[in-house]
Amino acid sequence: MRKIVSIYFLFLCVFPLPAQEGKTAFNFLSLPNSVHASALGGNNISIIENDLSLVYQNPGLLGQEMDRTVSASYLAYIADIGMGNVTFAKKLGERSSWGVGFNYTNYGKMLETGQDQIIGDLNASDIAGNIFFSRDLTEKIRGGVAAKLVYSNYEHTTAIGLGV
Repeated sequence: MRKIVSIYFLFLCVFPLPAQEGKTAFNFLSLPNSVHASALGGNNISIIENDLSLVYQNPGLLGQEMDRTVSASYLAYIADIGMGNVTFAKKLGERSSWGVGFNYTNYGKMLETGQDQIIGDLNASDIAGNIFFSRDLTEKIRGGVAAKLVYSNYEHTTAIGLGV
């Protein structure tokens, strides 16, 4: 029994077990913004359809067929969590398109507590502004790029980021 306990403690000393991941930020960007993408597993980038909300998964899916299209969605999630997005697309010439989008996640009101006392309410939210551009490279190949300005506010902590 003593050997087993010694090996167990040696194992814990050699292989630390972290409590938090702490390697990524703005995780709300990995959530699907489209009901269509959600139904297909959340990260489908291969479907070609006239669905503007799919450009969040792959900006190359934005095309001239989406000229002057608006897409909006809202999801009332569990425990007062609300997620939504609004997207607009416009044709640019014969082979290109551009779009703008805004998505947010509001985690609702939470009770802020201290040691043996209630301090008040706090809010947490994530917001991203997006710009999309796509171009037909050939008859069968289309490429796209997205730029994002991301803002997160959790309690008294704020983070701002840029992404491409």
